[in-house]
Order: sequence, then C-alpha cells, then structure tokens
Amino acid sequence: MNNGQQKDLIFLVPDANMEHAIRGLMERKEALTIRGEITFDIFKHPDRDPGVLRRSHEFLRNFRKDYCYSLVMFDREGCEQESKPAEELEADVESRLRDEGWRNCCAAVVLDPELEIWVFANSTHVVEVVAKGNRQLYHEMLERFDCLPNGKPRAPKQVRTS
Repeated sequence: MNNGQQKDLIFLVPDANMEHAIRGLMERKEALTIRGEITFDIFKHPDRDPGVLRRSHEFLRNFRKDYCYSLVMFDREGCEQESKPAEELEADVESRLRDEGWRNCCAAVVLDPELEIWVFANSTHVVEVVAKGNRQLYHEMLERFDCLPNGKPRAPKQVRTS
C-alpha cells in the first residue's frame, strides 16, 4: 500500500539480466494479477550475486523509510555459497533484512541455479531463439548438456545458439 510518501517496493538484484527480467515481469501486471498502481525501483548491487547475498541488508538499510517492501533476488550459482541450499540462503538474507527494520515486509528469492534456467521453458519462442525454430535440433542441443530431471540444462549459460 502506497501512503503517498513511500514507494511500494524496492528490488535489489545482482546484474542487468535480472533487472531486465524484473522490469519485464512488472510490465505484465494484468497477467500476473498485480495491481496497476504499484510503484517500485530496482537497484543492482555493485558486487553482484555475492554482494547481494552478504550485504543486501547493508545496501537496503537506508531505504527502509522510502519503501514499504523489499525483494532481494540473486542466483545461487555464483554467490560463492553454492554448497548451501537456496532455502537456507534465503532465510539468512531475510533474517539480516528483518534485523535492519524490514520485519514482515521483505523477501529473498534465490534462483537455483540461476536466472537463465527460466529461459528453458516449453515454449516455441525458446525453440525459435535457441534452434531457429527446429524443435528436433533444440532437443539434440539439450542432450549434449547435463540436464536436471525437468529437462532444463544444469548450466544454462553454456547452451548457445548454433
């Protein structure tokens, strides 16, 4: 709820890819059933994924009075604590945010392994971009990579167009 002085939401992300993904999602308010008048800003942490993990609470400390809610997002892959499960990393970040005054108004989302895995959805658009519309070629390309049980590549940045 925007009280006229605070914006609704502040995002803290590690890089431009995640910033663009968030902007794209926030432009689809109707499809996501988000109310139209939501106000938000997106900031990129200068130290990327590890910085978001370790210092998001410090980065967001001075923004508490300016925003109603905070959402911190980063990739597990590259955060320098890949041995920990995403849920544990999220809980650690949220605990530090609550200690800085974001109690009951913050969340952390750790993308496991990384944002780029979302690209590999069952979509003709993905097949078009990755394999120039050739579904068979797309599946052959994916077979060359170590995949998760859901068929998505474990290291999605390694999959390149041919």
